[in-house]
Amino acid sequence: IAEGKVTFPLQRECVKITGFRIPEKIQKQFNTEVRGLDCAAYQIDSFYTEIIPKIEKEVVSTTLFRNQWDDQLFIVDATGSMYPYTYDLLKWIRLKTGLEEKTFVFFNDGDDKPTQQKEIGNTGGIDHVTTNSFLEVRNGLFRTMKRGGGGDLLENNIEALLYGVSVTDGSSDAVMIVDNNSYPRDAALLKEYSGNLKIILCGTSKGLNTDYLSLARQYGFSIHTLTTDLTNLSSLRNGQGIEVDGIVYQVIGDRFRRVQPQF
Repeated sequence: IAEGKVTFPLQRECVKITGFRIPEKIQKQFNTEVRGLDCAAYQIDSFYTEIIPKIEKEVVSTTLFRNQWDDQLFIVDATGSMYPYTYDLLKWIRLKTGLEEKTFVFFNDGDDKPTQQKEIGNTGGIDHVTTNSFLEVRNGLFRTMKRGGGGDLLENNIEALLYGVSVTDGSSDAVMIVDNNSYPRDAALLKEYSGNLKIILCGTSKGLNTDYLSLARQYGFSIHTLTTDLTNLSSLRNGQGIEVDGIVYQVIGDRFRRVQPQF
């Protein structure tokens, strides 16, 4: 059963699907539930064993095992496109021995709030857990995913980052796990952030998002992919470039541009 609302006058985006629901009788018969906004049902407590492994990605676990960071704050994009990568984060937690208690902040860009109502700094759709328990992290992630799938491409990454800093004991250094094909609508809020941010880009098979490269260079952040750690972007001068997975990115003015090969 699809649930939603219609607003008037009739125009673009006047029909909004807010969720899908399985009748209780069918839920019990097949032991299933809907997770997130997608029109798809999953076996309860199956941990996506039938769906996610088929599209599993390893950028998150590979990056975290490679670097062995001790950051206590993780900011995680929990929108629909990130399913394979949030699964990979859970895999890392499951495999990590001696994991210390950390704060995991999950954001879904507004709990399916209409785009026109998304206010910078107050979009919402943010939840967190402070724990070293795999089950508590998984439950917190699924709770956030169920409340919304993201909607438009721009997201509230920095609102979630500042929220994370506010709920930790003064810890501002953080690891942010994000969709390479999206970008923070609220990047201007970074003027309120003074920590060291490590950005893991997910979904880079067609190249790196140059907006993220430019952001990292501007603020002294680092960018991390399945194969590469870019930690010195701020030191690059106009005209200098980097190569990642056979693609060259060059600093032109104050921004990165993809120069070779072109799309």
